[in-house]
Amino acid sequence: MDKIEKITAKDIMSATIKSIDKNETLNKAVSILINNHIHNLVVFENDKYAGIFGYKQLAKLHRRPEQSTKLANFISKPPVIAEDTGILDLVEQMYLLNYKMMPIGDEAKITGIVTEHDILNAIVTSGLLTGKKAKDFMTPDPLILHENDSLGKAFSLFRRNNISRILIIDNNKKLTGILESLDLIREMTSKEQYGRDSGASSSSGYIQPGAYISDIISEYEISIKSLMSTTPVSASPDDLLTGKIEESLNLGISTIAIIDKNSYPTGIIAPKDIIHFLVSLKEKQELQIQVSGIESIKTITDFEKSEILKIAERTINKISNISESRNFAIHAKAYNQESNKTTYTFRCKLNTASGTLFAKTHGFDPIDTFSTLADEIEKLFIKKSKKQKDNIRSNIRDAKYSI
Repeated sequence: MDKIEKITAKDIMSATIKSIDKNETLNKAVSILINNHIHNLVVFENDKYAGIFGYKQLAKLHRRPEQSTKLANFISKPPVIAEDTGILDLVEQMYLLNYKMMPIGDEAKITGIVTEHDILNAIVTSGLLTGKKAKDFMTPDPLILHENDSLGKAFSLFRRNNISRILIIDNNKKLTGILESLDLIREMTSKEQYGRDSGASSSSGYIQPGAYISDIISEYEISIKSLMSTTPVSASPDDLLTGKIEESLNLGISTIAIIDKNSYPTGIIAPKDIIHFLVSLKEKQELQIQVSGIESIKTITDFEKSEILKIAERTINKISNISESRNFAIHAKAYNQESNKTTYTFRCKLNTASGTLFAKTHGFDPIDTFSTLADEIEKLFIKKSKKQKDNIRSNIRDAKYSI
């Protein structure tokens, strides 16, 4: 963990930036994306950072004329990340804002970019995933298409689910490939439109005026079997993750398909799954346990104080795996310290996404008393979570009956 914390954006960024001017047309952007096999471009306006343009924006521009459509109104603008930003802060921004690429530098000058590929390389190199298995990171029940399904169906799934890859199976329900957003872009700008095999292109190599990003008639006639350009790295749930990520990175692939003994895909590991792991590490670091009053209690030994803190950490981490937790405030008080009948009272307040929880216990042994408090706060959390779920089910049921 210490090694990954020391990595900064500057350490992993690429200084090679594929860019485009804000006032350029869609067909030039598509050409750069395809020719460089990348998902996003940095957009400038008069040499000043204006945002990014990539596959997400392309999905929204389906069937627009490429020659006349300007990029200016369709770019998005992630914040520029400073070079000295730590990787944990960087991935948190990338994850929360849902970007595959972040610009590095400042508003005056973009000095590089960091992509999901760069993040994965850094994680593998750090050794953070040593001993981790594929099943610990996979997303179960992935979206799957048959190789004979149409381009139109695939495109619809990509747009509706805001994804960039789908696993493909054959007639025997075996994993046969993966369809990525770039495969769709490549098809939506066909050979005839680009003029690779004909004289349809202009001298610049871009699409002629009037060409469209896809043909509304043919997109449901083209099977995705002819579009797949990538065979994913596959793994069983118990395979070690580091080797599989290294294999995928060496092949220029960012996805790992999890398959059963019959080669049917039961899960998928995308870069976002690994990035989420880093984000969760940062969140756990930020969990605050505040203990007051205990230092003034002379009858509690250092060992007992240490054990109480360990119990508090286990409790908040356990709850944090289910619901976001940010603060665990604990107050201790002792009575009759000068006698042999010292009693201890512990009060706590725990802030979670499910609400704020309060508990209080007292007893003669500080460790046992605090353990009882921890058990009580867990029970309160479970009870509150169950009540919220019951309310949601009730609302859904009422909504159904009201239709």
